[in-house]
Amino acid sequence: MNISNDIMSPQALDYFGRTMTNLANTLANNLGTPGALPRLQRSVVADGGLPEYALPEFEALLKDKVQRLLVDVDDWLSANRPHWTQPGKAVATGLTVFHYVAEPYDHTPLSSLQPAEPPPVQFAVWAEPALGGKLQ
Repeated sequence: MNISNDIMSPQALDYFGRTMTNLANTLANNLGTPGALPRLQRSVVADGGLPEYALPEFEALLKDKVQRLLVDVDDWLSANRPHWTQPGKAVATGLTVFHYVAEPYDHTPLSSLQPAEPPPVQFAVWAEPALGGKLQ
């Protein structure tokens, strides 16, 4: 699917939503679902970063290796489909792989942006109407 021409198209937004939901569900399962079996979640990173000039070579390696993996998984799914003859609830499942390039971001901890002491709360208390409704 080529959705790069119009990132705001309904197809692109649907793809984005499904992909992010699948990632979030996997993370939520692995991080906080007591008793749940962990789902596949693996990462490999270039320690200390990768020289920018090496990025095209790295991308070519990923495309080749991942394409082969995805074809193998797709072949397995196709070959085994005829064997799944028992009735049962269908589970939407699959494998999504993506290459990320981290953008620089501000590493300032949020706690350092808070004032050392909270400002005093200032508010006015209004008197009951029986007291003339004047500020006390």
